[in-house]
Amino acid sequence: MTQSTMKKLKISKDELFKQVKGGEFFSELDLSVGDYSGVNLAGGIFHKVDFSHSNFQATNLTETSFVDCIFNGADFSKAVFKDASFINAEFSEARFLESNMSEANFIEGIFNQADFTKANLFQANFVTPDLSNANLTAANLNFTNFTNAEMPNVILKEANLDRTNIIEANLEGVNLRDAVIFQCIFQGPILRGQDFSGMNLSKSQFRSADLSDCDFSKANLTQTSFMEANLTNAVLDYALANLAIFYGSKMLGASLKEAKLEQASFNACDLRSANLSGAKLTQAQMGETNCELANFSETDLSYADLSHANLSGADICNSHLMRTNLHACKEVNTLWNGSMKNFALGVDEKRLKAEQWKPKPRK
Repeated sequence: MTQSTMKKLKISKDELFKQVKGGEFFSELDLSVGDYSGVNLAGGIFHKVDFSHSNFQATNLTETSFVDCIFNGADFSKAVFKDASFINAEFSEARFLESNMSEANFIEGIFNQADFTKANLFQANFVTPDLSNANLTAANLNFTNFTNAEMPNVILKEANLDRTNIIEANLEGVNLRDAVIFQCIFQGPILRGQDFSGMNLSKSQFRSADLSDCDFSKANLTQTSFMEANLTNAVLDYALANLAIFYGSKMLGASLKEAKLEQASFNACDLRSANLSGAKLTQAQMGETNCELANFSETDLSYADLSHANLSGADICNSHLMRTNLHACKEVNTLWNGSMKNFALGVDEKRLKAEQWKPKPRK
């Protein structure tokens, strides 16, 4: 349905209110450039209606339903969207300044250059939206869900991302530097080269994220998850990352100098040529980690588990190895100078025998 085939209708805000309250169903209408500010339209149902460049300031849209509607250039400043539903709506250059959009649902909408400054999006859901170049400055995104979203060049300055879920989103050109991030879930985003230095990212998750060349130096990464992430050449120097999860991540050439990584999980990581000099890795889990040519000099590996790790060519000089588990490690040209390797645990013969056991073939 195009705008030219819609029936043009001039209607006052009072008449629109009466028809909505009377249960009227609105379909295939052109209501563009209208003034609907301050009207209570709660519970209204609209299908293929054009509201382009209309005024919805302070309008009550609670539990309204809009399907295939157009709102390009409309002004929703201070409007209330609680539990409203929008399917395949167009909001290009629309304004949502200080609007209350909590628990609203937006399916496949277009929000190019829309302005959400100081909007409340608490528990709102965006599924397959196009938010290209949208402005979310100082927006409340607590518990907001963005799934399969196009979000290139979105502005998140001073936005509050508390337990926000951003799943399989395109975040190219997005600067998260000035956002407040806590316990967020980022699934599969591309965040190459981001500057996270000094930020508090504790308990957030960057699963399968591309974080290559990112700077996490001096960041708080306590209990942060980087499971299967790409951290190639990332910088985590002096980071606080106790209990962090790097399981299966790619950390080729990463720098973790003097980072606090107590009880962190590096199982099945690729740490080739990584620099962990001076890091505190007490009780870290590093089973089956590829540490070829990595630098562990002056590192505290007390009680760490490096079972089946590849330590070929690694520098583990002047390091603490109290009860470090070196079971079945690969040690070709590994440097141990100045480290008390005799304090570490070597091959556990019973465990090795169990690991190598294979059932007898059936006759």
